[in-house]
Amino acid sequence: MNEKLKNIVLDVVRHSPLDPESQEKLLYWGKFRDSLNLENPLTYNEKVNWRKLRCRNPLYVTCADKLAAREYVKEKIGGEYLIPLLYSGESITPEVLAALGDDIVVKANHDSGSAVIIRKNSIEEARKACKRMDEALAYDFGKETNQWWYAEIPRRVMVESLILNEEGVLAYDFKFFVFRQPDGKRPKMYIQLDCDRGTPNYHRAFYNEDHVQVESSGQGVVLDGVPNKKRDFPELENYDEFVRIVHKLADDFDHVRVDMYYARGRIYFGELTFSDGGGRSEWHPNDLDRELGDCWHLDTSYQTG
Repeated sequence: MNEKLKNIVLDVVRHSPLDPESQEKLLYWGKFRDSLNLENPLTYNEKVNWRKLRCRNPLYVTCADKLAAREYVKEKIGGEYLIPLLYSGESITPEVLAALGDDIVVKANHDSGSAVIIRKNSIEEARKACKRMDEALAYDFGKETNQWWYAEIPRRVMVESLILNEEGVLAYDFKFFVFRQPDGKRPKMYIQLDCDRGTPNYHRAFYNEDHVQVESSGQGVVLDGVPNKKRDFPELENYDEFVRIVHKLADDFDHVRVDMYYARGRIYFGELTFSDGGGRSEWHPNDLDRELGDCWHLDTSYQTG
């Protein structure tokens, strides 16, 4: 299914009179030609959908809010890991945005995918970014995607510094998939490394916690169509600190994706994500969907339905 047709189908389903669970079951079948098992979820995608539809942990609202999460992170690991915040407010004008200078990121705090990177700022670039923010603020991302926690976040615009490495390119972008284990055992972890985002060379690599690139049947992992490249895990002088703070940020959850950046020897917090891929990530080979699902021991403390 091409992208245009896919978006039409999504729009029709989202604006149908179907309840959220029926919507997600229909979209899941449309994507995978398989039934969504919510009674006994086994795969990673199924458990993401279970969380969206049957778990109401109020902490998701705080931690998914990109502004409120800063205070949560400050209390958990300290403010030195936060990316500099240049602006936040209910809206922003092109004049204010243009005055914030080059190498910035403009985003809404209540959604996913609205961020605009501005390398060379100007009033024209600022106008385009402000238009994108107006659209994002008007869009009820949580309701439209059945990720209820986003719908409860007061909508704001925020501007942060863009984190660059010594060569002036985007920092290493790490996504730690952290899974709490029973009986106080050490959490299990997988690591996704995104490289050269926004360029024709954009690619990913996926590793286990021993930094071995994950393969299945001799194939590297391809997630949602982004190319996989064979590459060694980066050598980071303070990696032990990295793992310590990632585990601390994941403490309160049975599973969370902890997004972090690394540049110039420093570690920066990105965001906490509770529904990677919205529960419809395409894992190739797809047995990794079950492998990650086996790592995730669902906490039913906040279960509904």
